[in-house]
Amino acid sequence: MKGLEVGVNDYLSKPVMIEQLFEKLIQWLPKTDVEPILDEEVIHEIMLLDDEDGSMGLLASLVEMYTSDTPAKISTLIELAAANEPAKVVEVAHELKSGSVSLGIGRLSTLFSDIEQLARENRLEAAQEMLAALQSAYQATCRELKRYMRQ
Repeated sequence: MKGLEVGVNDYLSKPVMIEQLFEKLIQWLPKTDVEPILDEEVIHEIMLLDDEDGSMGLLASLVEMYTSDTPAKISTLIELAAANEPAKVVEVAHELKSGSVSLGIGRLSTLFSDIEQLARENRLEAAQEMLAALQSAYQATCRELKRYMRQ
């Protein structure tokens, strides 16, 4: 308790329980406006559609399809933007956005949505920064999906 007297804002008593630590972290860490990579509510809804035994068969299949199809589509999207094909960019970005939304991949779906909108406005040059960020955003998404599937 001496810590409070010298300016410590808060403390946890031993033994530290994970739930208490989590609550304190939420309380004191700064809030961010960054959209999470995954929307866990959507993932839980997919899991509810799966068997009653709680397996992740459906989710695992959807993740496998997404991770095997998306890299080629991202490459196509980048090539179409470089070739100044806004109508085709709209089509591919929309498809990627829809696939991402259906799996709860929020950050990438927002990125695809923004690219789609810029292509609709024939502003592909304005989308170059977003297009450059696609590969790293996709890789971060894959890491998060793998981490989630291991839980």
